[in-house]
Amino acid sequence: RTVLEALGYGTTVVSSYLEQSASIVKEGGETVSVGEIEGYVAALEQVLGNGDALGEQGRKTVVSRFRWQDTVDQTTTVLESLR
Repeated sequence: RTVLEALGYGTTVVSSYLEQSASIVKEGGETVSVGEIEGYVAALEQVLGNGDALGEQGRKTVVSRFRWQDTVDQTTTVLESLR
């Protein structure tokens, strides 16, 4: 969720590679294998040089793929099924 919020604000993200978020992060940042310090250095250098463009692309991705109303609808459906 934090990654989505950051991308939604146009903030470029550098994060550990996690299967559940890698496809979203690649739209607005870089992923690095856990424990690869050199990889983090390279990713940070990459985003420092191209951060604005990556951040804007990430924002567009989040806005187009994740809407609050969809979240509300899905949450409501789950909660109503628990009655």
